[in-house]
Amino acid sequence: MWTVLVTVGATEFLVRDRLVALGLQVFCPYTVEKQRVKAPTRGRTVFKAVDTEIPRWPRYLFCRTEDDAALALVKATRDVNYLLKSAEGEPALLPDNVMAKIMAGCDTSGKVLSRALLHDFSAGDLLRFVAGSSFANRSALVIGIEQNGAVRVMVDSHIKAIVDFKDLAA
Repeated sequence: MWTVLVTVGATEFLVRDRLVALGLQVFCPYTVEKQRVKAPTRGRTVFKAVDTEIPRWPRYLFCRTEDDAALALVKATRDVNYLLKSAEGEPALLPDNVMAKIMAGCDTSGKVLSRALLHDFSAGDLLRFVAGSSFANRSALVIGIEQNGAVRVMVDSHIKAIVDFKDLAA
């Protein structure tokens, strides 16, 4: 089973590397975006575009935890803020088939191949927001998928919203 952990600040890749060094299997999907950065020069300001890895879900990582010892290692790792919990207060566990679906949308390093591959919704699917938005604990009906991969939903039979999964985890 996999658990979802939340990191302190923007330390996803540092935490990933620490957990891998401990022998754990970790998955941190990311996209590559061009960012303008100052290039070291003398006398004038020059900017150049560089490829930067951006976590797909900022502050979130997935870690395979087979037993309590692995879970204890994760909790004790520097810059791990907390583990997501279930309604019962236990660490929320993701089944292997859910992780396989998330990983199928990425290459072996975790680079996202296509935003559309990270969710498999279609019109008529029923969703439930669990946290992280003003729609928490509400049901939603998928009414369409936008060209950019965002999901168009109807909440409570009258509120329409477009959910961009890239922005949900922020």
